[in-house]
Amino acid sequence: MGRLGDTFRSRRKFPASAANFASLAILFAVTLATATQCSAQSQTQTAASNSPASTYDVVSIKPTKSATRFGRFINTPDGLTAENITVKELIQRAYGIMAGTDDGRIADGPNWLATERFDIDAKMDGEAAEASQKLNPDALRILRQQMLQGLLANYFKLTINRESRQLQRYTISVAKGGPKLQEATPEEVAANAARVAAGRNAGELYKNVPGGEAFKSFSMTLFVQRLSQLLERPVIDETGLKGLYDFELIWYGPGVGPASAPVPPGAAGVQSAIPSTNDDDDSGVIDAAKKLGLKLDRGKGPVEVIVVTHVERPAEN
Repeated sequence: MGRLGDTFRSRRKFPASAANFASLAILFAVTLATATQCSAQSQTQTAASNSPASTYDVVSIKPTKSATRFGRFINTPDGLTAENITVKELIQRAYGIMAGTDDGRIADGPNWLATERFDIDAKMDGEAAEASQKLNPDALRILRQQMLQGLLANYFKLTINRESRQLQRYTISVAKGGPKLQEATPEEVAANAARVAAGRNAGELYKNVPGGEAFKSFSMTLFVQRLSQLLERPVIDETGLKGLYDFELIWYGPGVGPASAPVPPGAAGVQSAIPSTNDDDDSGVIDAAKKLGLKLDRGKGPVEVIVVTHVERPAEN
């Protein structure tokens, strides 16, 4: 699949101002101070209430011309590039839900949210891009979510409500005996932070290994997102683990093996092939978690749902 071009026939630009730069600096500082203490579910704001600081400087949106159903989303050092992407996938990324899942956490809205596809290129101004490179990976991830929320609000006129609904879900907690996770070294954390900031995390933080997947410098926030994709249900983090870890999730079962090619959260690539799991066939992933000193329990409980209250097709620009 070809990449988007470097030039665009027309661009829509929001005017820069000293107030915007000041509020952006405040956003960076607050985000950096609070990033490691909050989960993605509680950190993001609604798309309708984003501040001007979380707005991209230059945005191009066009209906895709690709004939394939697979999409591509790339975080770049100064913005993002998305090809053949649906609005539902954008909403998932904006609110910390692993793209490619259909676990009930995006509700309502028109049918075209999941069928019509777009090519998008968005850029920060130079000052904002430079400041973003100084953030740690968690803070940068949160900032990117906030900016994507702003893009959805400004160009797709998206408004949402948050509701708690009873859904089938998993909870993950620390098993008896404690976690069997190796903490990432400071050198690893620094190296991977640089890769993430540069948009080069593909194949570095999260990759396929025989019988499962390997994770490097991974937080539990990102890990539960991947588990949600594997299990096709929301996963609620009750581990209390706040560090970054190196570990492998090794499972065995139908449709699982080194042929699958998972996509790192926020990295380049098409939607991955994932294990065939359902409510009656999750033992492989549950057993794999046990080997890590983690306990996965299935049941029904309250889950925060993003309810789409309004959305419009964007004008091509």
